Amino acid sequence: MVEDDNIRNDNIPKPAQGRRPAGAGGGETPRRRPAGATNADGTPRRHPAGAGDGEAPRRRPVAEGTGEAPRRRPAGAVGGEAPRRRPVAEGTGEAPRRRPVAEESNDTNAYRRYREDYPERAYGKRKRGSLSKGVLVLLIGIAAGVLIGINLNLLHSKPDAIEAFDRKLDLGVSEVTNLSYETYWNFVYSSYIVLGDNRETAQLYKISDKVPRHNLDMENFVTGDDGYLHYSSEDISDTKVGIDVSSYQGDIDWKAVADSRNIDFAMIRVGYRGYGSEGKLDTDSRYEDNLKGAQENKVPMGVYFFTEAINYDEGVEEANYVLSLIEDYNVTYPVVIDTEYVNDSNARANDISNSDRTDAIVGFCETIKASGHTPMIYASRNWFVQNMDIDRLGEYELWVAQYANVPYFPYKFTGWQYTYEGSVPGIEAPVDINVWFD
Repeated sequence: MVEDDNIRNDNIPKPAQGRRPAGAGGGETPRRRPAGATNADGTPRRHPAGAGDGEAPRRRPVAEGTGEAPRRRPAGAVGGEAPRRRPVAEGTGEAPRRRPVAEESNDTNAYRRYREDYPERAYGKRKRGSLSKGVLVLLIGIAAGVLIGINLNLLHSKPDAIEAFDRKLDLGVSEVTNLSYETYWNFVYSSYIVLGDNRETAQLYKISDKVPRHNLDMENFVTGDDGYLHYSSEDISDTKVGIDVSSYQGDIDWKAVADSRNIDFAMIRVGYRGYGSEGKLDTDSRYEDNLKGAQENKVPMGVYFFTEAINYDEGVEEANYVLSLIEDYNVTYPVVIDTEYVNDSNARANDISNSDRTDAIVGFCETIKASGHTPMIYASRNWFVQNMDIDRLGEYELWVAQYANVPYFPYKFTGWQYTYEGSVPGIEAPVDINVWFD
C-alpha cells in the first residue's frame, strides 16, 4: 500500500471677441483681472498701479507712455472700463468679490461680512479640503481593490500565479511584506490543499464543502511509550494502533503480534484485480492464513482489496468478490477499497478519468454498505485530491496514507497510515503502521 494621452492648441476653443473690453488708451484689457479700486489710502492693496503717477506694478512693468496695458493686470481706475466679469464701482473702494481685502491685515470683520454674504465662497477652501480627502479615500480604495484582486486571482491559479505573487511582494518594507505573505498563506492553508514542498511551485486544490472536515490539533499527535504514534485530547482519550498486511509481509506469527499488546487491530489484504485488458480478480496468496491467524489470536480485523476497476460495474464486482471471501470470518473493522497509482505499463486504471474512477469506488462502497459492513476508501493524500471527485465521497470513511510527522489532510479521516517501515513483533518484514480513530 505504497504510492507514490495630447491636447493640441488648435483644438482649444477660442473666446469670443466681445469678452475683451478695451481700456483707457485703446489698450486691450486682460480677461480676468479688473481695474483695481483703491483702499482707504488711495492705492490698490494687492495690485498697485498708482493711478496717474506713472508707477508700474512690481511684477508686470509697462513701458512709460506706450499706452500698452499689462497682459494680465488691468490699468488703473481713471477712465478704465472694468472687465465684465469683475465689475468694480468707481471710487467706492470696494474690492472685487473674489478678492476681499480687510481694512487692516489684522481686522477680521471684512472677512466675516464676506463670509456672511457669500458663504459658498468663504468655505470654498474647506470644500476643496473635503474633496482632497474624498480623492484620497478613493485612491486608497482603488489600491485595496487591486491588492484584493491580485490575491483572489492567485487563489484560482496554479504554480505560475503563486510565483507572480511572490514577485509583487517586493515592497521594500519587510514588516509589511512578511505580514502580507503570512496572511496570504494562512488563508491558503485554511481553504486549499497545498501540494508540493516549495510554495513557489505549489499546486492549490479547493477544499470541498461536501466532505466533512476534521478539527484535530496536529500538536496532539505524540509518540507513546510503545514507540507508535497516538493522538490524545480532551475529546479523544486515545487512538488505536493498527497494521495492514499482505503476502509481502510473508509468514506472520499472529500469536506474537497479539502478545505484544501494542497492536489493536489488523487490516488484511484479501485480493486484487489484475492488470491488462482482462483485469482478472484474484486472491492474496496469504489471505486465508492471515484471516485465520488473526481471528484465532483474537486480533480484531478488517480487510482491503486492491482495485483496478474502471467503471461502476467493476466496482460492484470487486465488492461482491470480497464479500465471498470473508463470509466465514469475523470481520469487525471496515471493508476497504484500495485505489492508487500502479507503476506498470499494463495497469488498467492509471489513466481513466476521475469520474470513472469515482464511479468504481462508489459501486464498491454501495455494495459493501448494503451487506452490513462499513465501507472505507484507502488512498494517498495526493491521490484523494487529484484523482477522485471527492465531492461524491463525503458519506464514506477515509483512510489516508501520508508519510509525514502530521497528516496535511483537511477531511475527516478514520485512519492515517504514517509509515511503511514499522516494526512489529511476529513480523520480520517492514510493516505499515496506522493511527486509528473510532
